Amino acid sequence: MTTSFASGIPPGSGAMKQDDLTVIKGIGPARQRWLKEVLGVHTWKDLAALSADEIEARLKTEGQVVSRNEIERWLAQARDLAARPIEEIGPAETKEPLVAAIDGEWKPFASFVVEFQARQGAGRQEVHRTTVHHMEADRSERWPGIETTQLCQWMLDQISEHIRPELEAEPSAETEPVAASYPVSVEMTRVQAFQPADADMPVGRGEAGEPFLGIVRSDQPFALQISFTLSRPAVVAELADRQITYRAQFHAHSLSTGVTTHLGDVGPLPVVAGKRSYTAALPAVSLGPGMYRLQIVASLQGIPSTVGYLEVPLFQVV
Repeated sequence: MTTSFASGIPPGSGAMKQDDLTVIKGIGPARQRWLKEVLGVHTWKDLAALSADEIEARLKTEGQVVSRNEIERWLAQARDLAARPIEEIGPAETKEPLVAAIDGEWKPFASFVVEFQARQGAGRQEVHRTTVHHMEADRSERWPGIETTQLCQWMLDQISEHIRPELEAEPSAETEPVAASYPVSVEMTRVQAFQPADADMPVGRGEAGEPFLGIVRSDQPFALQISFTLSRPAVVAELADRQITYRAQFHAHSLSTGVTTHLGDVGPLPVVAGKRSYTAALPAVSLGPGMYRLQIVASLQGIPSTVGYLEVPLFQVV
């Protein structure tokens, strides 16, 4: 017969206090302090009595990011602990998994919850922000807009102490190059419009967060072209034996009707080893008269990478 324990703590290994919330997997000293000070949770029973909705709402009110599944795991462990006699529960230091990991098995050492959030701003215009929470360290960060470069760098900073020995070690024939484990950032710089679609010169251009400089007519198709760079072309060169491609997706959000139109996709197109700058052109686009917000996403396939995002808040079609 096999017995499992939701908390991961074997019984009979010594007594512990019921106010030690850190025996619950996913709750560290900082989170325990927050639960006590903000929600008045001092024991496992206190935590077990709360609902996931209540905890999630309070976390979001304070701008903290914890996944719903993680909260429900806290509650499941708290209920299990609260229902068992205290003498059956071992000390906090015994909360390691009961089954040792198999040699060579991949195990997570860092977990992050990332959210891209939206709300209605002034003039009914939708605004965005990016939030991230490091589960093990109980640290959070946020940025305005859809941020990918700083998000990626922040997460790498959080795990730098863990991976530094790998960076300093000599590469061996049995391991992949360390550089391959780092994502390549897709950094979008601008979007240009060409009208007619086969024109050599653009009728306008837009950069992230800035209104489009130029006017496009509704009576004739036009082309959209984005430009982007790769943050680590050396990594792409190192992985030249892989088939790495890129693609882009174009959307236009009407500021008057609130309707988002999928304008089309470009790609997949090949990434050239060592090449840093790229473009992706969407031909023959048509839009009715109005004010729009352009939203463009570019991504790589075949290599760890962040997603590039470009938003032009004001794009006029007459």
